[in-house]
Amino acid sequence: MIDRPLGGIRVAVTRPEHQAQPLVAELKAAGADVLVAPLIVIADPESFEPLDAAVQRLVEGHYHWVVFTSVNSVLKVLTRLGALGSTWQIRADIAAVGPATADVLQSHQVPVRVIPQRSTGVEAAAAIGPGPGAVLLPRVEGGPRDIVEALAALGWDIDEVPAYRNLPAGPESPGIDRIIAGEFDVITLTSASAARSLAAFAQPLPDAVVACIGPSTAVGARAAGLRVDVVADEHTAPGLVNAIIDHVRGMAR
Repeated sequence: MIDRPLGGIRVAVTRPEHQAQPLVAELKAAGADVLVAPLIVIADPESFEPLDAAVQRLVEGHYHWVVFTSVNSVLKVLTRLGALGSTWQIRADIAAVGPATADVLQSHQVPVRVIPQRSTGVEAAAAIGPGPGAVLLPRVEGGPRDIVEALAALGWDIDEVPAYRNLPAGPESPGIDRIIAGEFDVITLTSASAARSLAAFAQPLPDAVVACIGPSTAVGARAAGLRVDVVADEHTAPGLVNAIIDHVRGMAR
C-alpha cells in the first residue's frame, strides 16, 4: 500500500508559481490536496546600478567570495553578467545556501565550493570561515541580517547589493481569495516576505497549521504576528513536507 500521510489534508503553497513545483510535487506524493496561491511577486530592484557595479567588480577580481542565498539571486547575477557582455570567468569562490541554489549554479557550469549542511546564512558563513577579504552578497532587498552579521564577525568586508525584491501579491492574484477564505488546513511559508503578506491577508489563523521552511522564515512570521506550528529541520521542500507529516502524525496520536 502506498503511504499517503497527508491524504485529505489541504495544504497551501505560497511560493511564486514558477518556483512552487518541487514543493507541490512532494506534497502531492504525500497525498495532500494542494492549493498554489503565491503570496509574493519577484520583482527587479528599483535600480540595477548597484548590482551592475558589483558584477563589474566581480569580473575584475575584487571579491574573494560570492554568497548566493537563493535561486533568484543566482539568476539575477547571471542575467546582469550577460547584459554587461561578460561570461562566468570568475576567480572568486562560490557559496550556495541550499541545494536548490547550488543546483542552479552548477547547471550553469558555475563551480560551488561551499554548500552548508544546514541551509542558513549563519551556517554558510561558518563554512566559509574567517577573513579578511571582500564578499559579494547579492540578494533580496531587505533580507535577514543574520548572514551579514555572521560574515562581519568573521572579519569579512561585505558588499551587500539588492538583486531583486519580494513584493506582496495583490488580492487579484490566483488563489488569494481561497487564502482569505481560509480554505486550507496547512499553509507553507518559505520566506519572511510571504509571512508578512499572509499576515496582511489572513489574520488570525486559529485553525490552520503554519509551517515554515526554516528559522529565518519563522522569525519573520512571528514578527508579523503569526503563530508558527512547524519549522523544518532540513530547509528544503522535502524537509518541509517531512516536518508537516511529523506534525500531522503527532496531532493524530
